[in-house]
Amino acid sequence: MRVRVWNYDIRWIVAMISMIIFVVFGIPTASASPCDGIDRSLTRERKINLAPVIARQLHAQKLHILGSFRSNNWNIILVRTYVEEDVFLFYADDPKTNGYVTKWGGVALDTEEQEVRDWTVKNAPGIPPPLAGCFAWAVTHFAENPENPVWRGEGR
Repeated sequence: MRVRVWNYDIRWIVAMISMIIFVVFGIPTASASPCDGIDRSLTRERKINLAPVIARQLHAQKLHILGSFRSNNWNIILVRTYVEEDVFLFYADDPKTNGYVTKWGGVALDTEEQEVRDWTVKNAPGIPPPLAGCFAWAVTHFAENPENPVWRGEGR
């Protein structure tokens, strides 16, 4: 029997909360990760500037930006609309002047990293390979990896 909360499987809820923590706070580790070199900073000013633009793109009345991955001109932005599940939006250029290329909602198993990377490259043509790799690793490994400091409560 699966435990469900608000019609969501509890494992999905735990995975999404963990993903949000990763995107917002990052994971400081001694070993290299596929996200090394990927800009995950997100200032309050950037959130304030992007939120109304992305809300219009999604036709959302309310929107909260939870996190961001950036490399070169590419942006992957994690948003909550309070209407559907949290979603990652992929932008080939500045989100303020360009619409998103594709979007991803949900999580994936740690065994699906290559499939997620392949999906990302196919659906976001031209995305820098390190950014595609970081995204694939983040959505497949963060949620249930006990070696991650954030998962163990040791993150910043």
